[in-house]
Amino acid sequence: MVTRPPAVRAKDTGRSRPSLPVSLVLALLTAVACSQPPGAFDASRFDGSWVLEGNSGPMALQIAAAGTPEMSGSIVGAVGGRTQPFLECSIVDGRLKFRVEREFDGGSVVGSDTVAWFEGDRLRGETVRDDRDGRRIWTGRRPDAVSDVDGGDWVEGRQVVLFDGSDLSEWNTGASGRVEGWLIRDERLVNSGTAPEIVSNREFWNFQLQVQYRVSEGGNSGIALRGRYEIQILDDFGADPSIHGNGAVYSRITPRVVATRHHAEWQDFDIRLVGRVVTVVLNGVTIIDRQVIDGITAMATDARESQPGPIALQGDHGPVEFRRIVVTPLKRR
Repeated sequence: MVTRPPAVRAKDTGRSRPSLPVSLVLALLTAVACSQPPGAFDASRFDGSWVLEGNSGPMALQIAAAGTPEMSGSIVGAVGGRTQPFLECSIVDGRLKFRVEREFDGGSVVGSDTVAWFEGDRLRGETVRDDRDGRRIWTGRRPDAVSDVDGGDWVEGRQVVLFDGSDLSEWNTGASGRVEGWLIRDERLVNSGTAPEIVSNREFWNFQLQVQYRVSEGGNSGIALRGRYEIQILDDFGADPSIHGNGAVYSRITPRVVATRHHAEWQDFDIRLVGRVVTVVLNGVTIIDRQVIDGITAMATDARESQPGPIALQGDHGPVEFRRIVVTPLKRR
């Protein structure tokens, strides 16, 4: 992380001073930027994980070593769905300020500035993007406690077929309950143009999910588990593993290998989610094995991580098609 502290000007007394080593000067300036002098406010209250809920969807915040020169952090959702590290940070008079930036495809860079403060045991704050997305007002709280783990005490329930090529009765794309921007073509679920996310009517807690899909060359889509954790769909055949690659928990967990087939071929996901523990099998290869998801990701529509949620499919990143989607709920023995 690169910290860019505010300029500090020494008082001019008219007397010369001995010069300090550059490394010492930089260390002192960093301490000014990301720490505060002793006082009544305990900056370590900012440390840890937060979910930020406001007027345009949730964000996720992580902070470590607040109030010290080693302070660092990241945020999901301030500039798109990626996890962005702090570039600048400071705590002054109990108010945390930080900036993040993201470079988008094509080379454009968009940043956002956030300020946060405490009201009781919760955070209040605002995040302002450089571009048209503007200002977001939010309240921050600690993430829900989720105790379920993927041990040997889960058995399969009755399968729920969400799509078998025949109808869209299990889906909607908005408050109307109708499906818009998606259609069935030759027993395949296909997005039409820039389609909104299509969301299952039913909600699920712990489950196994089987999905058959195909994307176009360079295609990009995603599957939201419980409407909160995105499994990336991407044409990355022949690429190296990436935290934004095919089968990744987007910007959270990197697959250990790339198991993507050529974009013209049908591909198979077998995804298991218990609590926050996820396993992803792509085309018969285990690419993520019982790893914990640290928090919400892109595609999250709410941050109620202790509650069931729907399956959602992304439709606005290029052509994608599905031909089988089956959920098997998992129940305790």
